[in-house]
Amino acid sequence: MADLLPFCTVAFGLYDAIEGTDSVTREGALKRLMIEALKKGVVTGFFADEDSNALAQVPPWAWVGCEDEEYLWTEGVLPLNPFLPDEWWQYSFSRVVLPRDGWSSSRAGSAESIPKLPKQLIRRDPPDQAFVSLSHAVSWLAYGCSVDRTHLEWAILRGRFQGGQATINDAVARLCDAALQGDVRLDGRQAGSDIVVELPRLALHEARGFDVHTDGLLVGEGWARNEAGGLTATGPSRFNDVKVDRRQLMAACEPAKADPVPLTVSAETRCRDWLQQEMPSQDPKKTGKGWFWREAKLKFPNLSHTGFVRVWRPLSKEFGFDKTGRKSNC
Repeated sequence: MADLLPFCTVAFGLYDAIEGTDSVTREGALKRLMIEALKKGVVTGFFADEDSNALAQVPPWAWVGCEDEEYLWTEGVLPLNPFLPDEWWQYSFSRVVLPRDGWSSSRAGSAESIPKLPKQLIRRDPPDQAFVSLSHAVSWLAYGCSVDRTHLEWAILRGRFQGGQATINDAVARLCDAALQGDVRLDGRQAGSDIVVELPRLALHEARGFDVHTDGLLVGEGWARNEAGGLTATGPSRFNDVKVDRRQLMAACEPAKADPVPLTVSAETRCRDWLQQEMPSQDPKKTGKGWFWREAKLKFPNLSHTGFVRVWRPLSKEFGFDKTGRKSNC
């Protein structure tokens, strides 16, 4: 096996070799080169441990949509679809290692077909242990797919689950109602304390916002998107590191029917399709790039700004949005 290097190390080396002075264009060329080569199997990547030792080959379908996956390009780890079988799910958020050589643009070209994803799960139950995290319980109730808080935050930000904050809030309310009725026990630490206690029922009337950062409950809606594209708590915290009695949870509550979001099309492709439909109906003198970016970010949560600019440039020329003279804040 050829020497394998961390994903980001290989990406930085290839970026330096791409000609051109425009960073956006170079980055787009880099992502197309790497992801198309990996999807076609021209180059093979591997899931790896913390010391970059290869554990298992990354299948070609796992690279679908990865042009927009921020964790991959900034941290070199690969999140996977939560509805994948455990055979693959165990590697989600693992480091990825790649060979240094073999990245010929002439060999990579464009993928002839999108690799077919394996059959997805109908449901993923919480881990088989006495108490599970609040994230595991809430994601199971809301989506029929139990994941930890790292994966849940990623899924919220990337739009990997159907439904938004209202779906999460409904799941938390159902859980709190079950606890109020004495059907499900919730344990946690009161904000500012290290002592774990059973959550008092009186507090569950008020603290029904889900804090994904602390696996906790707070007063308010739960979270809001911040300017950096992350999630910010919207109210004061009441309890952190909340744990849920698994046996009681599964006996008292029914999970939502799983409704996986297909990952066969990248956010850039979907954004391009949307712009082509939306631009003809907008007046270039009144609607600028900033408006389109704000709307695109709402529609495609995992779309990066760089990806938006990449699809915006050619279309703005085609539809006359590059000659308006409007000053953009995007």
